[in-house]
Amino acid sequence: MNWSRLISGTRAGRSVHPYTDSTEFEDDLSRVVFSTPVRRLQDKTHVFPLEAHDSVRTRLTHSLEVSSVARDLSQAACRRLSSRIPQQYSPAIATIAAACALLHDIGNPPFGHAGEKAIQDWFVRKLMEDRDLAAVFTTAGDSASEPIFLPIAQDFIQFDGNAQMFRLATRLQVLSDPNGMNLTFGTLSAACKYVVACRDIRPDHHERSKPGFFETERELISRIQNETGTGAARNPITYLVEAADDIVNVCIDLEDGVRKKVFRWQEMIEELERHGAEGQASALKEEAQSLAGLSGMAGYGSGDVFAQAFRTVLMSRLIPAALDEFESSYDAIMTRQYGYELVNRSRLSGLYRACKRVVKTHIFSSPEVLRLEIMGRKIIHDLLDLYWEGVVRDVRDEKGFSNKLYSIISDNYRNAFERDLDREFPAINPLVRRHYLKLRLVCDQVAGMTDAYAVSQHRLLANS
Repeated sequence: MNWSRLISGTRAGRSVHPYTDSTEFEDDLSRVVFSTPVRRLQDKTHVFPLEAHDSVRTRLTHSLEVSSVARDLSQAACRRLSSRIPQQYSPAIATIAAACALLHDIGNPPFGHAGEKAIQDWFVRKLMEDRDLAAVFTTAGDSASEPIFLPIAQDFIQFDGNAQMFRLATRLQVLSDPNGMNLTFGTLSAACKYVVACRDIRPDHHERSKPGFFETERELISRIQNETGTGAARNPITYLVEAADDIVNVCIDLEDGVRKKVFRWQEMIEELERHGAEGQASALKEEAQSLAGLSGMAGYGSGDVFAQAFRTVLMSRLIPAALDEFESSYDAIMTRQYGYELVNRSRLSGLYRACKRVVKTHIFSSPEVLRLEIMGRKIIHDLLDLYWEGVVRDVRDEKGFSNKLYSIISDNYRNAFERDLDREFPAINPLVRRHYLKLRLVCDQVAGMTDAYAVSQHRLLANS
């Protein structure tokens, strides 16, 4: 791979670049910042659904923090590797990283990863209940009770926010043409955390362990991979954006856990040591206490003050470790031979994994989070049922209930659906296409909702 191709300024649609004193990639960043999907992140779950505490992160505050770290990581990587990365490309690389970090969570449905699982489970349940759908997406197994899912069904069985992000950015967030935000191929390439479709995932290979796109976007992905020269591998910028996300995730989840009183900060340190930090957490504690003391507020709201100081100190350790790993693995990354997470492969991998274990054990399993995830599952299933009723019939009665449901689906999503009915998709059998696109439409509609909007729509539609 070479940088002149990796940061390609080509776009799928016509290039409309109104400001002569800004670059194509700065234009991309502006398109992302001002987009509707990014605004919706202010009311989407990061960890705690429907959180009323303003200082606890939403997806938007999380994404802003990741964008800042991704930009700084990219700039630092370019400085460290100045003999390997042409310095004229450094501003573009940092701008692309900032834009991709803002994009990375826009495909997440309401209620976070629990929402993804709810959509996956709804589809499997629907196949068990609906003979017409089962006839399209399954084939007979060894017995009547064991249908085998066809490859095309994996787009729904493996529904993933990363693939939905790419669809939003390239198809659903319409500005002036049907190419979504019409971002450059350089930005779209770096935004793809995963590089294969749902049917091709390989759990043993990191960048292929989850779906990066749906079949409706396969042709565009192929164009981007050819144009940027990545082939079926990651853009190097993607590793830096992922590292920023990984670092920010564990640091702010621990901080928010203290704010939400999931545990006291002393218990957090004990748990980190117990889960493998091996003295590193205790050392960080001393530095965090010293930093908190400098603020003059160590005795006032000491839990929150310490949590902020600990997050600052922890980030100051993990960021250089990720940069060291990127620098030492640069040749493997550029020759498509790497395939790991920078932080998880770094010299501080033990500390990082301890942080992840504590977050998983104590925060994601807290009663408040689990209770709201269960509620979110019911809301998503009920809404999918309703919208499916609105799209399933081909002949519409203008006064019928299904037509009313169809009419309240987002104009952007309906327009994309109706245009796609006339398109050919290489990997989608024409006999399956109409059913597939109907399911794609209801997934688009529900996945695009914020947490609060999903709750209000459920109250209006399902409980009326």
